[in-house]
Amino acid sequence: EEHPNEAKTIVQKVILAAKARQAARKAREMVQRKNVMSGSGLPGKLADCSSKDPAECEIYLVEGDSAGGTAKQGRDRNFQA
Repeated sequence: EEHPNEAKTIVQKVILAAKARQAARKAREMVQRKNVMSGSGLPGKLADCSSKDPAECEIYLVEGDSAGGTAKQGRDRNFQA
């Protein structure tokens, strides 16, 4: 290594930038999740799931009011919204 001090400084800056990107991504996800849950909640025809992990959540769509009631009762509320 010709310039170990400069290399060390660059690596530290890269690590710091990566941590900042990860923190920003986590903050964005939390804000998006809070927006859904804030206010008066979801309208009567919509139901949210319990899981906070977007990777395991599913959206469950049905057509018509008569199918909506049984679909809400039959869904797995842990991951189906």
